[in-house]
Amino acid sequence: MEFIAFDFETATQSPASACSLAVVRFTEDGVQETVAHLFPPPEMKFDDDNIRIHQIRPADVADLPTLPAIWEDFAPYFDGTFCVAHNAKFDTEVLRASLSYYGLTLPSFQYGDTVTLARRVWPDLPAYALNRVGDFLGLTFHHHRADEDALICGEIVRHALQETGHTDAFAMFRELDLGPHAFLGEAGWSQGALF
Repeated sequence: MEFIAFDFETATQSPASACSLAVVRFTEDGVQETVAHLFPPPEMKFDDDNIRIHQIRPADVADLPTLPAIWEDFAPYFDGTFCVAHNAKFDTEVLRASLSYYGLTLPSFQYGDTVTLARRVWPDLPAYALNRVGDFLGLTFHHHRADEDALICGEIVRHALQETGHTDAFAMFRELDLGPHAFLGEAGWSQGALF
């Protein structure tokens, strides 16, 4: 069982305004690797509302390498891998828009959404925001930090595996009729179910 949890933060409402990305690789033994970077968004535009959410300011990223310069640190994690994100529609759209903005090759991978997973496994929670699910599971973290959000996203999967008795994340999503979905690089982009 291996999967990747990932999370983006954006500088504006535009999906092409990524300013932080983290990936966390999980195996049956838990967290194996974490890669996280802050980077300047295109044109260095920031919205005050976004800054209030994640506390990333223009000065924090002004002198850092851009996404194209660091993408090689992340690309292998998305290459044919099973990935998860919390509200995956947002994160996959940010990935598509950000890579397309810079003319970078889109990867192809399969993914699942931990919001829909949490709704299926714990149907009586009052809310399914990442911090609310994390609180329910007894997980403490700094919300809206990409590295910690990705970690908690992966921990939701691990708790769901225990709760459902599954041993493989991909198989769990499939057997619970939650996808997985396809992010298709060279063949085009799709959020349709593979199965």
